[in-house]
Amino acid sequence: MNQIMKKEWETEPDYMDGKFFGLPVFIRRHEDFKTLNGYVGVPDGNKYYEKDYDDLGDVDVEVHGGLTFAGGGTHKIFGYYWWFGFDCAHAFDYSPGRTQMMEQAGMPTITLRSLHANEVYRNMPYVQEQCIQLAYQLSDHAELEYANTDFRLVENNKRICNVG
Repeated sequence: MNQIMKKEWETEPDYMDGKFFGLPVFIRRHEDFKTLNGYVGVPDGNKYYEKDYDDLGDVDVEVHGGLTFAGGGTHKIFGYYWWFGFDCAHAFDYSPGRTQMMEQAGMPTITLRSLHANEVYRNMPYVQEQCIQLAYQLSDHAELEYANTDFRLVENNKRICNVG
């Protein structure tokens, strides 16, 4: 039986949302690069509300690749928050979409293998953990417990199950 093996990014969800340490969190897959991005929202009244990601003052945020986004926006479940985000499309991160673009442009397979030899795909469990760490850093974590976590698997805007 000749069975084609699916790659991890083809079988994991493209979107998840949840709350960690009292803060809304969501993960989404980049449409072109097929990598995952993670976001944590802070409400009005949080000391980081309306701050730029490189101007957080007293916190040196540690998250994969560093923060790459800050801005206000409305999430369909959580409402309006100031969001901080990171992506997994940095040096040494494997980007399935970028590889596909290179293949379509005619780059030889041997060159692609060489280019991606030391790259790692950052999967959903990895990005979830990074979101937990980011939420902890942006929250008033002295009053919160690690057990206050909930991620929901969402497909086609329907909750499938809780994760974590």
